[in-house]
Amino acid sequence: MRYTSTIILALSILVLGSGCAGDFGEKWSQLFDRTERKPDESKIHDAPDPTIAPETHYASGLMLERQGNFVGAVRQFEAAVKGDPSMVDGHNRLGMAQTRLGNFGPAEASFRRAIELESDAPALHNNLGFCLLTAADYKAAEKAFRDALALAPDFERARMNLGIALARQRRLGDAAVEFSRVVPAEAAYYNVGVVCMDMNDQQQAERAFREALSVKPDYEPAIKRLASLDGRRTTPVAPVPTNVRPRPAEPTQPSHVTVRANRPIGEMKLAADPNADAPSP
Repeated sequence: MRYTSTIILALSILVLGSGCAGDFGEKWSQLFDRTERKPDESKIHDAPDPTIAPETHYASGLMLERQGNFVGAVRQFEAAVKGDPSMVDGHNRLGMAQTRLGNFGPAEASFRRAIELESDAPALHNNLGFCLLTAADYKAAEKAFRDALALAPDFERARMNLGIALARQRRLGDAAVEFSRVVPAEAAYYNVGVVCMDMNDQQQAERAFREALSVKPDYEPAIKRLASLDGRRTTPVAPVPTNVRPRPAEPTQPSHVTVRANRPIGEMKLAADPNADAPSP
């Protein structure tokens, strides 16, 4: 009887062992198998590219712009406005970078898009005018500057740019008037003279510099400019009749603006912020 029980027990162990052998074998194989295994490619899917926020593109554009990399800045600002077509600052900065590169057509389109989105921002009209002025479209530039000044009569940057646009059209008297609303009369004449020199009109330039000296005989910038026109002339000369005498400012003009004598005529700037330097009337 004892032998029979032992035989039955042994047979039970063998039966149990044979039932679990497959499971244990698979587990041990998984633990100790060092052969290279390839993933199931049917279960692999391409991960989508991470989405970059328009604000991130815009910030990258600003950084590249500060580094003088306007080509890279254009790419980033384009990506910014593509991601957010309503981003006024993005369109404005894109126009600025394109202007720096001399791409006046795309720059004009960017500024006009920004104006469509925010028509009451004087700086945007000024920037459009600056682009057109640089592209030598002086009549259109004049209109843009006047639009800026209609929104903000105290906007000195637009006022100076308007003076340049008028002088470029050889409307020297009107140009002198606009300059004189920002700077003293002698500096207004001087600025007219500088534009005339840039247009290779030495005769009108000399008249404007002489008129500056008729207002302020010791006005050194005009003296130096005259000396550059005639190396023998180092002292003030008597003024001659000219058509660039400023008229008194109209009563509707602002009664006070910041005055800086001899403001450089070349100081034509783009406004980085749509509301920069543009006080409301």
